[in-house]
Amino acid sequence: MGLRSAIATVALSAGVVLALAGTPMQQARAADLSEKQIGAILEKLLLERPEIIVWALESYQQKQETEQQRQQREQLSSRSGELFTKDGDPFIGNPNGKIILVEFFDYRCGYCKRVVGDVVALTKSNKDLKVVFKELPILGDPSVVATRVSLAVNLVAPEKYGEFHKAVMLSRGAVDQASLLRVAARMGIDSDAVKAKLEARQVATAIRENYELADQLGIRGTPAFVIGDQVIPGAADKATLERLIQEQREG
Repeated sequence: MGLRSAIATVALSAGVVLALAGTPMQQARAADLSEKQIGAILEKLLLERPEIIVWALESYQQKQETEQQRQQREQLSSRSGELFTKDGDPFIGNPNGKIILVEFFDYRCGYCKRVVGDVVALTKSNKDLKVVFKELPILGDPSVVATRVSLAVNLVAPEKYGEFHKAVMLSRGAVDQASLLRVAARMGIDSDAVKAKLEARQVATAIRENYELADQLGIRGTPAFVIGDQVIPGAADKATLERLIQEQREG
């Protein structure tokens, strides 16, 4: 539908409402105006007052954002166990931490690599913090391969996961199965055992569930952080995360 047709349709709808809800004189005036005439009047108004369009778009966007936030809060409440305290999820920091920060990430995501140092540092400066990782491979098949290796490492040597995660994030080389298995081997992890777990049911299930959870929360990219009842998209800086952690602690 073209702009003129859209305007005419909106104008006609407005004329019908006016005819139904207005006074007899207003009804008569609306009935005398054709769809084309109403469209011309509205088009003239919008040309003379284009800020009306901006206002309408901003109002619509605000309503959409408000609705998205409402849906996110509902999902955070109904799926908090799956999000924050699911058995077997890889993590760093205090295993019994009262404050839990969740990060959705992809090993090939440049912004995820940028924040890894801050995330690790937060666990050092906040002894009551647990950082749970939700691996979300969204940047193609190599990301899926990296996630499979990483989750297999978590199955074989969960105590080494944090070290492995940081090393891969800070590496600048290829992110492929062979190179990741070499990283694991350098850390004393049995790479053959890791390789044997690449197709494990737990690995496939974790990836599928992370996709579903991200979709339900409206997470469309990485990194994305979740703490309390808030979803923070993008590479939040350390100061922002520190503030959110403190707010959660005080709340």
